[in-house]
Amino acid sequence: MTGPKVHSMFQFVVKIAEYLEISNTHVNSITTDMLNQKAPRPKKSGLNLKKSKRVLNYSPSDIKSTLFLMEVDF
Repeated sequence: MTGPKVHSMFQFVVKIAEYLEISNTHVNSITTDMLNQKAPRPKKSGLNLKKSKRVLNYSPSDIKSTLFLMEVDF
């Protein structure tokens, strides 16, 4: 599934680095145009969680909580 907020890949990597208490100085934000991909990509995308919340009683977790759970499991 996904979390309650939409993050760019850059924001996601920065949050992971912050959680792990490692430097993110080598992480650079780029645009999709800089990748020179053949197919056009959406500037922003996310998932609508209304049905998963209603049917599955899904409650999205933020990045920090999810990383904590992963750390505990491993």
